[in-house]
Amino acid sequence: MKREYSATKCAALVLSSFAVAGLLGLWGCGGGAVSRLNAPPQGTSENPSALQDGYVNMTDNALLEDMSVSSAHFVPHTAELNALGVRRLNRYAEILKIYGGTLRYDELDGSDEMVKQRMDRIKGMLTSNGVEPDKIKVEQAMAGGPGMRAGEAIVARESSSAKASDSEKQETTAIGEAASKVN
Repeated sequence: MKREYSATKCAALVLSSFAVAGLLGLWGCGGGAVSRLNAPPQGTSENPSALQDGYVNMTDNALLEDMSVSSAHFVPHTAELNALGVRRLNRYAEILKIYGGTLRYDELDGSDEMVKQRMDRIKGMLTSNGVEPDKIKVEQAMAGGPGMRAGEAIVARESSSAKASDSEKQETTAIGEAASKVN
C-alpha cells in the first residue's frame, strides 16, 4: 500500500514537530533560575544551592587538614599574593580566627630571602584579616605535615587489610629490609 502525502499534510507535520520541540524546550527551561553551588572562597550566588552549606563545611575541613600555602599562591618571583592566594588566605583567616594553628609554607626552590618575605606576607595577610598573631604560626614545611619514614609506611601497608600476592610480598619484604637499614 502506497501512501501519498499532500503538501498540506507535510507542512502540518513539520509545524506540529516544531511546536512539540518548542514546548519541550520551554518545559525544560521553565524551572526558574538555576541554583549555584559556589561556596567560599569561590564566591556567592543570588540562588544558592541547598547543598552549599555541606560543601562549605567540607572545604573548611579540607583546608584545616592541609593547612598549607605554596608558591602557586604567589605571583612568580615575588612575595605578592595572586588572586588564588588572596582567596585562600581570606578563607584561612576566617577559619584560623576560630581554631588557630600552624600554617605551612611549602617551597622547594626559593631563596631564603624570598621564603622569608612570603612567610611574612602570609602572616601579615592573616593578621590584617583579624587573626590574633599569637593564635597562628607560619613555618616552612611540607604541605600536610612531615609525613612518615619509609619503614613506617611499610609497616602500615603490611598491617592493612589489603592482601598482596606472593611476588608483591617478596618485593615488599626486600624494600622493608632495605628501609630498615636506612632508618
